[in-house]
Amino acid sequence: MKSIRILTIDFDLVDEVDDYESLVFTRRFHKPGDFEIVLHNEFAKHFEEEHLIMIDNNPRKVGIVRHIEKSTGDSENVVIKGYSLSSIIGRRITVPPTGQAYDRLTANAETIIKGYVDRNCINPEDPSRIIPNLVIADNQNRGQSIFYQTRYKPLDEELTKISEVSGLGWEVYLDLDNKQFVFDVYEGMN
Repeated sequence: MKSIRILTIDFDLVDEVDDYESLVFTRRFHKPGDFEIVLHNEFAKHFEEEHLIMIDNNPRKVGIVRHIEKSTGDSENVVIKGYSLSSIIGRRITVPPTGQAYDRLTANAETIIKGYVDRNCINPEDPSRIIPNLVIADNQNRGQSIFYQTRYKPLDEELTKISEVSGLGWEVYLDLDNKQFVFDVYEGMN
């Protein structure tokens, strides 16, 4: 069985579990994925909402626990559900720059995607909107040139639209060595 590491949002190791009934971790190309873990109650004691889980020590298979459901009846199993680390992008909306009705950009798709993440999660005008420990990987200027505008929309949904039009995927993965969440854009493989 693959191991499941449990970490706090501050990257501290809480526990490691490798005894569970089932594990489904679904990665998605254009939007955040999700996961579900079913395990015996005695192994669920360290799982808490907002904890991170990392599957088989893979920094690209990291999720955020959003729901813990204890089974009723004869079963002593616990179901733990959540979304991939990329879901943190959905915690922000797109806010236009001061004095502008829309945040408008014309550039290659990767530059637009990373620009919206930068302006809404890393360097927003309102510092309370910063997502701690989030960084952006170097821009490779991938994708065709497009025009896009947004205004007060969920950031993850806007990135999904740009991703689907451009054929690029996006994700947030874990960099444990530097204690960071890394946002990046990538191309699919045939």
